[in-house]
Amino acid sequence: MAIHGVRTGLYVYGLTFAVPAFFALWTIMFFNYGQHVHTDPWSKHNHSRTFNGRILNFLLFNNGLHTAHHESAGAHWSTLRTRHEKIAPEIHPDLNLRSFWLWVVKSYFLAPIFPSLGTKQVGRAPFEAPTGDPIRKVETATVGDAVEAGVNAQMV
Repeated sequence: MAIHGVRTGLYVYGLTFAVPAFFALWTIMFFNYGQHVHTDPWSKHNHSRTFNGRILNFLLFNNGLHTAHHESAGAHWSTLRTRHEKIAPEIHPDLNLRSFWLWVVKSYFLAPIFPSLGTKQVGRAPFEAPTGDPIRKVETATVGDAVEAGVNAQMV
């Protein structure tokens, strides 16, 4: 604003920072939702959806190889393709997809007309904790039990 004045400065700020920041946040949330919707968070390899497309993964530093990303969170992004190829046969076929954009078209544009093209739950849902899991114990505990166990009472 010091260089261009208030009116032009706000315009430049909006186009170079505010608008891209808004769309970046929306894009990250949309992409992340697509990677986790209807997956099994309790599974060893079916906890997230993987998109194998080379162009998408080039642009997103291999974040489309999401199962490998979760299982090797500290690994450098350039090693995720190799890590993905090792576990790919163990990933459910509905969660190991070639194209993010094809998935978007099928899930959001065609599934309302043809429901069979929509996503289906693979494995357990997030609220279906395995038997004996600590989360299940917290869900069935009383507030007093949770506080006594050192768990935040708001979780119950």
